[in-house]
Amino acid sequence: MATKNIPLRFIFRSPPMIEMLTIMERKGLWERYGIDVRRCEFLNDARGSEEMLFADELDMIFGNHLTPYWRILNGYPMVCLAQTINDWHAWIATSPEIETVADLRGKRFIGRALFADDGHIGHENGNRLLQLEKLGVDRDQVDWVSQGKGGDPIEGVRDGLADGCFVSPRHGDVARAAGLRVHELPPMPMIHNMTFTTMLPRIQKQPEFAHRIINAMLDAAEFFVNNPGETIELLHNPISPFPERDMERLENRYDERAAEYDISLYPHAESIVNVHRLATMAYPEVEGVSPLELWDLRPLREVHLERAKRKT
Repeated sequence: MATKNIPLRFIFRSPPMIEMLTIMERKGLWERYGIDVRRCEFLNDARGSEEMLFADELDMIFGNHLTPYWRILNGYPMVCLAQTINDWHAWIATSPEIETVADLRGKRFIGRALFADDGHIGHENGNRLLQLEKLGVDRDQVDWVSQGKGGDPIEGVRDGLADGCFVSPRHGDVARAAGLRVHELPPMPMIHNMTFTTMLPRIQKQPEFAHRIINAMLDAAEFFVNNPGETIELLHNPISPFPERDMERLENRYDERAAEYDISLYPHAESIVNVHRLATMAYPEVEGVSPLELWDLRPLREVHLERAKRKT
């Protein structure tokens, strides 16, 4: 399909992205679209990976949703082009006397007020803070309690360490069995997982770079959603160590995971607004940056139009 190969060096920021990346590699999608992958590494460091991008050690990052707003304010023209998952889903478990989430004001809650150990906001932790805020509980209205390394938050609430904690929906029955009240919450719109992040001048200079990567992402997302058996087989030989908990989830609850994907790769508007809110929680000075300033969806739309023409 493609003629001259485009070299690609990238970092991916989250182990669950190994699902898509393994499909891209094992099913030959990089080669199909003329991409020569020369560097593919996991790095749990948002700012560090961006510094590598600015130093021309990378061509793109899969991930990074918060810090780019701060980078834009500081003169770095970062851009996001496509997105796989647009919802974050968690419930809250509390002691029985907490009848509504709003009743947690002034109570003890397992978690952290904002920052991770390295001073950078953890996205998962930020999601929790934003969810509480949307339910009427600001982060300064609860007494944050550490569950201790490896501690079980459900047990912490059961044993009186705290009055509430977040739990995954699949652990709702466990929390109920422990005598807790489970507050079932709808998914919160949120940008996370496999965001195609790069520099605006790069895609302006070489539009084909963005088109080829988006095509590979689209094929991989469609394959993941429609081919559970083969995907699981591929992930027994992943491109990078695949967390055991993620493999267990795929084998036991594949439909649940596949339903999280938006195979169009378009971000949802409310998800963009919410991730920008997280950025302002970590970096208040970016409040004046438009939530949309980070995004350019023209390459994604162009690819969809090209694919539609090929089908006619």
